[in-house]
Amino acid sequence: MKKFIAIFAVLFAALSFSGCAPEATNELPKTGIIIENAYVTAGETEARVYAIITSRANRTVTLIGGTTDAAGTVKVMKGSGSSEELLEDGVDIHVGQELPLDESKKHITLTKLAKPIMPGDTISFTFEFEGAEPQTFELTAK
Repeated sequence: MKKFIAIFAVLFAALSFSGCAPEATNELPKTGIIIENAYVTAGETEARVYAIITSRANRTVTLIGGTTDAAGTVKVMKGSGSSEELLEDGVDIHVGQELPLDESKKHITLTKLAKPIMPGDTISFTFEFEGAEPQTFELTAK
């Protein structure tokens, strides 16, 4: 047991003096808007953007849309098929809330595509918010 304590003490001292103490690198940021698993669907004339958006901001923010050179129109929508509805005021994301953008609920629709988006293509897309900075991603089409 004394040998174990001595080894531990030497390792602790070495790490402390060298400044090589391990850091947590796999944690998400503690504040702001976190966007994960973002992608665009393939499409001839229309495509959708899906993602998981989590708010770690200190106030409610609103997803108001986005911008991309790949489409003439970007809209925040809810529903699917004939029950799809435009959300003109965007979607509020409250502190600590996770907003999944998926095909049956809320999502972003791209129309008037500059050219068809094929599986494997990538587009640059900027998520835009009221109350938070925009975030740009390279989205791969599925």
